Amino acid sequence: MKSKQISWEEIEGLLNHDQFATAFCKQVVCIAETWDDLYDKDKEVNKNTINDVFWMALVALPSNPFYRKYFGQLNPLITNGIMAWLDANECELCGDEGKEIAHDLRNHFLDVLNYTLYLVRGYDFARDHGYELRWFESDTKEDFVKEGE
Repeated sequence: MKSKQISWEEIEGLLNHDQFATAFCKQVVCIAETWDDLYDKDKEVNKNTINDVFWMALVALPSNPFYRKYFGQLNPLITNGIMAWLDANECELCGDEGKEIAHDLRNHFLDVLNYTLYLVRGYDFARDHGYELRWFESDTKEDFVKEGE
């Protein structure tokens, strides 16, 4: 069983080098991470990055052929991921227990990556390798709680 963080190159390989599926995953992650950085104000986001991410969200992502093909299946996952992230922001205000819940909620965006793997490679492959995507930039709960102190 794999037990380390996974790189974008490894994700691309898992996605059978499907350029549009890989681009979709990168776009969703980049948008989500930048939104989080802007919200938390824990990392400086320069104007060029803000412009690039808005372009990505409003132009590149909606025109991505993979996203367009599977919009009906992927958009509810993105919606749920956003709702979970918003809930996580509230839970963080509720002490250590709330921060633990927030950690779990913040990882819902990984569902988009896993479902993309399912769409590209099918059920059997996704079951055999989907857990590997859970290692994508995944902090431990302990690190997440300490980070918020």
